[in-house]
Amino acid sequence: MNSIPTIGQGMLELALLMGVFQGMCASLGVWRKSPLFFRLTALTPYFQFGLLSLAFLTLFFAFLTNDFSVIYVAEHSNRLLPIRYRLSAVWGGHEGSMLLWVWILGAWTVAFAVKSRELPLDFQGRVFGVLGFLSALFLWFIVGTSNPFASYEGGIPLDGGELNPLLQDIGLILHPPLLYLGYVGFSIPFAFAVAVLWKGDATLLWAKALRPFVLLPWSFLTVGVALGSWWAYYELGWGGWWFWDPVENASLLPWLVGIGLVHSLWMTERRNQLQAWTVLLSIFTFAMSLLGTFLVRSGVLTSVHAFASDPERGIFILALFGVTVGGGLWLYAARGRLLARLSMEFHFFSKEGFMLLNTVLGVMAAALVLLGTLYPIILEAFDLGKISVGPPYFNKVFTPVVILLLFSMGIGVLLRSISEPFMPFAKKHGAGFVASVCAAFLITYFLAPSFKWLVWSMISLSAWVVWSVLFKYWEKVQRAGGVWKGTLKLSPRFFGMVLAHLGFAMAMLGAVWVIAYEVEHDLSMKIGERQQVGSLRIELKDIRTITGPNYMAIQGVLDVTKPNHEEVILMPEKRFYKSQANSAMTEAAIHPGFFYDIYISLGEPIGEGAWAVRIQTKPLVRWIWLGAILILAGGVLALFSRRRI
Repeated sequence: MNSIPTIGQGMLELALLMGVFQGMCASLGVWRKSPLFFRLTALTPYFQFGLLSLAFLTLFFAFLTNDFSVIYVAEHSNRLLPIRYRLSAVWGGHEGSMLLWVWILGAWTVAFAVKSRELPLDFQGRVFGVLGFLSALFLWFIVGTSNPFASYEGGIPLDGGELNPLLQDIGLILHPPLLYLGYVGFSIPFAFAVAVLWKGDATLLWAKALRPFVLLPWSFLTVGVALGSWWAYYELGWGGWWFWDPVENASLLPWLVGIGLVHSLWMTERRNQLQAWTVLLSIFTFAMSLLGTFLVRSGVLTSVHAFASDPERGIFILALFGVTVGGGLWLYAARGRLLARLSMEFHFFSKEGFMLLNTVLGVMAAALVLLGTLYPIILEAFDLGKISVGPPYFNKVFTPVVILLLFSMGIGVLLRSISEPFMPFAKKHGAGFVASVCAAFLITYFLAPSFKWLVWSMISLSAWVVWSVLFKYWEKVQRAGGVWKGTLKLSPRFFGMVLAHLGFAMAMLGAVWVIAYEVEHDLSMKIGERQQVGSLRIELKDIRTITGPNYMAIQGVLDVTKPNHEEVILMPEKRFYKSQANSAMTEAAIHPGFFYDIYISLGEPIGEGAWAVRIQTKPLVRWIWLGAILILAGGVLALFSRRRI
């Protein structure tokens, strides 16, 4: 009898028991006010994480050794699959991705155990209790409906199936773990929120301890969302970097609410303000993470990203969502007023006022995206018809919020932490805003292919954000003794703010520019034929057949001559995988550049030796991901703040 399923199943069941024990032990500690129970609770996460790690390694070993007695392995791998994809197939399907979820939850719980020693024991116990029950609920779901170690009762297949060809890519090796580090990481703020409400009082200790558990998940989620965008750009073959797919939206929702949580937590930690709002946003951010889990795994939508189509699983996850988030919101309704009394008052035209405005705008953007995502699902569920909500809706409702957010960011950076008179502020910084608007007009008029008001607006506000953070930097270093001496005195958190704001402005500018000015040409080309496409000269050199480890591909070889006479060879492909021989997968060829990408996709043969070829130029598209890198760097830097300047 194969021991792999038995070992894996045993580890999961023991981990489930440890989660229940952790939750019960914490509850007894609160009830009995016993430090012994709290200390015992703090040790439990290490044992549970060890069990989950063994289960995870067991599944890795099953994939590595092609153990097709395990149903999950047989359905998502085969002997021809390269080892790197065989190992990433561990989270390439529903069951494995859920195991990844609870393993990361165990890792975050251990991280909290390591970093929480300065918190009171009873508060630690409450957080551990919430996390213990949460892990037990998800492990119950896995063991009951999504067991990755289920095995065949009859004959074992000699070879397996196929990992989704779209997932056979380096981006999808990294994308799910990074996304889950963000998704699951927000369970810690949720547990903090429940613990604060459960305890019924609050001090600034919890806000200071929470900061790394907000910034790190949000930073991981930033990378995960950016990687998903990058993967869609180069892997799907049509050249889009975001197409408002419901599953893409599911990853964007907690990121948007997380923007509000980051700003709200700053005010709670530094100014003792908005404690109730910070707690509520902690609940909502995790709620959006769970909602993403439900959308991806419930079968209520169809997407290239979706994992499952089993309604039973969807109902189970929806029940988990109701129990956890519903319980948190009920507790907030019952005890949130206690926190509201602790917050200090502040004036609207101040740094705090505009940081609050930024949190509201982030939540508003998430609400608009959530409405467009769920509305078609709700209509269909109640037999009210089928509609499709696509990019036109999202672009129309999202753009105004982004414009307001950029404008608010620029003002908020410049304001002081007290009430500031409007007229002196306007006189001091009005010239900077006018200069940003004029510079944007000149850039749009002379450098853009055509003048567009939306592009001009976005450049104006992006320039306004850049000017604001640079002005604030200059002001601070001058007060601190000059550029060199003053720069060394600035806190890492300030530089984190600068990088995050610059990155956001850069990403938004890249997004609006590529949407406004990308150019697409569909050509019919024969081997040896040259065509002029705008400023590019294209020659189809060859069409050949190549063989990969588990696929056959038709590859085009194109010579592209750029305006500066530089020649590049691009080789787009149409791939046919073992299990999907009748379905071609497009592999685009991309020549990257700081100012524009050349993007080529190979189409179908169209007779008389000609092939369909799509040529696209994507101006400033890389600024989207460069901006995401700056946001990530800013989030990480904001973790370190020992100086107050």
